[in-house]
Amino acid sequence: MSQLLGLKVITEDPTKSSVPTLFSNHVAIARAGTEVQFEFVAMDINVLAIKMAEYQSDDVSGPIEIAGKTVAKIVVPLYVFMQLEQHLQTIFSAVKQDYGFNEVSANERRAIS
Repeated sequence: MSQLLGLKVITEDPTKSSVPTLFSNHVAIARAGTEVQFEFVAMDINVLAIKMAEYQSDDVSGPIEIAGKTVAKIVVPLYVFMQLEQHLQTIFSAVKQDYGFNEVSANERRAIS
């Protein structure tokens, strides 16, 4: 008689991992005076999926809070950031055309605010 044995593998906290993260799945942009900062943050996708499922089942209200690990911060002068305007508009237009993104829905706005 064979018996099924379940395993639960516990990994280290992704925010304290010694293994370098090669992928960032969140970008925050902030401005202070004449400087603009890009912060690239990696979040555990499994934790995010669980929190999103809880949110969709109405067990949780308000914004979803999740811990992330900053993998890079880049600060650029405002005049350098402004040089990106046309390039970013071109990228946004291409994405809208290729994937049909027209406008962020009310639910998406609520999820990202």
